[in-house]
Amino acid sequence: MKKTLKSFIAVLLSVLMLFATCSVASASDVQTSENGISALSSAAAYTAQYKGGLVGFLNKIVNGICNAVFSVLGFILPGTSRVIDRKDYVSENFYGGTEEFLDAPAENARWNLGYGSESIIPDNFGERSYHMAGYDLNKNATEALDDLKVRAVAISDGTDRGITILANIDCIGIANSDVKRIRAALADYAQEKNIVSINISSSHTHSGIDSQGIWAEQPKTAFNNLFSALSFGLKDPINGVDEEFMQTIITRTESAVKEAVESMTTGSLTYAAKDGSTYIYDRSEPRVIMKDIVRFVFTPDDANIRPTMIANFGCHPEVVGYTSDKISADFVPYMEEVINAHGYNFLFIQSAIGNSTENRGNCVDGLDIDRHETVIRFGNEVAYFLLGMTETEEYCKENIVDWDRENSTIEALGDNASWYTAWYENWEPAEETEVAPLLNVRLQEFIVKVENGIYKGMGKLSLANNIMLRDGLDIYTVTEIGYMELGTDIMIMLSPGETYPELVCGGADMDEFTYAPLRETYADKTVLDFDLMNDAIGYIIPDNQYTYCTIMKKDNGKITFDNAWGMTSMGEHTASQLIGNFNSIVDSVK
Repeated sequence: MKKTLKSFIAVLLSVLMLFATCSVASASDVQTSENGISALSSAAAYTAQYKGGLVGFLNKIVNGICNAVFSVLGFILPGTSRVIDRKDYVSENFYGGTEEFLDAPAENARWNLGYGSESIIPDNFGERSYHMAGYDLNKNATEALDDLKVRAVAISDGTDRGITILANIDCIGIANSDVKRIRAALADYAQEKNIVSINISSSHTHSGIDSQGIWAEQPKTAFNNLFSALSFGLKDPINGVDEEFMQTIITRTESAVKEAVESMTTGSLTYAAKDGSTYIYDRSEPRVIMKDIVRFVFTPDDANIRPTMIANFGCHPEVVGYTSDKISADFVPYMEEVINAHGYNFLFIQSAIGNSTENRGNCVDGLDIDRHETVIRFGNEVAYFLLGMTETEEYCKENIVDWDRENSTIEALGDNASWYTAWYENWEPAEETEVAPLLNVRLQEFIVKVENGIYKGMGKLSLANNIMLRDGLDIYTVTEIGYMELGTDIMIMLSPGETYPELVCGGADMDEFTYAPLRETYADKTVLDFDLMNDAIGYIIPDNQYTYCTIMKKDNGKITFDNAWGMTSMGEHTASQLIGNFNSIVDSVK
């Protein structure tokens, strides 16, 4: 009986973990309109597919059952000693940003920016295995296809209001508690250098080393922590994150940030954006993506100092990891190798990522190449897109395409040049504008109620490193939301999870959401999103679209399963809490 019970609990916990970590992917063409909303953009079409008639009834039944089962799980699982009473929580290593907000650049203001990067692959990688993150539980790797890095910029507008750090780590996500450990390591240095904001994000690669503890040693960690909770601490709870790897991240990020600060120099900053929707698709309806690929370029006054390019678009780096047992940062390093070869430092920051992933079909050049090679081609070509964004079609053909043919790492390309994807055809250069030297940033720490029974159970068992608070029978997590202004026209949301793009640019059924899309609320500004910033709290789904799993009716009348993204979210009201807090920050500084 004991063996049967133990087996049942093992299966139950494993299923809970798999629901919380697995992705459901299905490729589809994406057709976007001007603001990034797909062809299926009407509320009527959305309702017909998900809410009307039989399909609406089935969704209510399925999600009612899911909610009941997961709520029971979240209720009955006990909490470990790492779950803090809400009244006892004390905030530490939180950076609020610039105290004073300016409406215009200060007199004689100049941008100051520096860059730093470090590998985050541990020194003993290859001698011992590390768990991969993103798909299978307990998947070990001892080889790497490419490097994993932390890249950082230090930026200020030349005033004495302080330096802001923007760093991105090649990992699937990093919890706010670990962000605060990085800040703690930098605390003395930050005070010395007047650093007022330290923001750490992840590239969200699904083939890196597990930085959240969700994919490693399960269900071992679950059983250990369940026993710890039931025995009132007789056995200490286990931290699912590999501490050796986390210490490597902390140390190397500290080094990259210091390198960035020490290399700061004066210069100019420009902004450009171009529709790159052919490279991105949304895996589920309504198909909404952040269609623009955005770049910022910092050009130093000293021509001998290397410029820095910052790229921002929403796209899951998840293609390598589906079948590979080798570590990879997916498309990010293959963007970087091209950008570096053309004379720039490089930083990638996710935009509102939602369900968006790579659309590789138009950049594999018709070649018979493996999954990893298609990722190389994707990363390379998006880099060409960034480099040629403000150039003419002729420039792209003569200076980028010819360079690619000569320098491509895909050997098959040279033998099949006739298959080359003419990505630059009918190319229209994007406008490049100078960004006035004005930097305002404000962050706010806030508490989110965990409504999803899966995440509630995971939080109570301390299976990930997110900060968890207890208040009676309720569980909460501590996270951060931020607001940044670059120049007088660009405003950026610093979001702690995987934000659904419609929260920024609008889309089907958004008229039922509590708040207007950000680009509607702040229509006089260019509104961007920096995602997975300072935390990793899962999908941030509009409240009215939230479901644990979704059944849809296709145009041909067939009823089919669409997605299970709600299982990897803190809960139904996370999005309204986040957007509400963001709007409050904006209001407080205006």
